[in-house]
Amino acid sequence: MEAVGPEASLQHLSDEALWLSHVAGGDEAFSEVRRRHEGTLFRYLQLSLGDVRAAAETLGKVLRLARAHRQPYEGFDSLRGWLFAVATQAAVPAHVPQDEGLSQMVADLKRPRPKAVEDALKHALADMHRDVRQPFLLVMVMGLSLAESARACRFPVDKAARRVLSACGEFARLATLPKE
Repeated sequence: MEAVGPEASLQHLSDEALWLSHVAGGDEAFSEVRRRHEGTLFRYLQLSLGDVRAAAETLGKVLRLARAHRQPYEGFDSLRGWLFAVATQAAVPAHVPQDEGLSQMVADLKRPRPKAVEDALKHALADMHRDVRQPFLLVMVMGLSLAESARACRFPVDKAARRVLSACGEFARLATLPKE
């Protein structure tokens, strides 16, 4: 059965048209923006913060901030990029995941290679400084452009590029761990 009413017509609008409707006072438009982007924002925050509970709390803050913002999203190519910028800034100060300790990492490396590599990559992501982790996640996982990632993190583009390359180098090194 097809949806009926204003929500049905909103599903066919672009993000930009939805945001213009939201700025003009259309509360239903924000509900559609939320429906479209909530899942990817949560995944980004979960990876960025390393904690499901912190990600959920920060997502709530992001959605409240975005809903209250009844102005155009200036300086970004897309609503999606602007929402990730709000999420990035809302995550400050970055939550540092609990260190599982050297013994846990050694135990992880003793597992068969696929699990060991996966765990090593997770540890590397958790251990990355926020200034490296967030541009990497925005570009490589969330698919933002380098320019939008830089704006979201409040970095010059060349600094964001160096941070993404640094993270990629670390992941490439870990992905080539020798088999036991």
